[in-house]
Amino acid sequence: MGEVPDKLGFDDLPILDADWVVRDLGHDVQGYREVAAMFIEDLPILRARLALSASSTSAALVAVVHEVANSLGVIGARRGAARVRMTERCLREESETDLLAIERVAVEALSSAESALQAWLAASPRL
Repeated sequence: MGEVPDKLGFDDLPILDADWVVRDLGHDVQGYREVAAMFIEDLPILRARLALSASSTSAALVAVVHEVANSLGVIGARRGAARVRMTERCLREESETDLLAIERVAVEALSSAESALQAWLAASPRL
């Protein structure tokens, strides 16, 4: 499995839709900032677990990829969450899967979300 094809419409999704999550949290900007801080704090652990599981088995990688997709979804990283969920489906359904390619998709999604989240945090008002 190589790069996730654009024809699936992932590029139409926002990298980060923090405002949607803030609305979903009852307009609790501070609550979202706390969730965002936990996400950023967990990034090194997620990246390390991805690397370790990608060099192991597809079963090990499925669990970590699922966690990454959920983490991306929680912060509103809609494009990354969709891409990672797609790779998770491929991983679950295909017997011949390039684990390192799946790891790359997940790492790229985390990096894009981190950059967008850092920009949002810098621009958003502190309460």
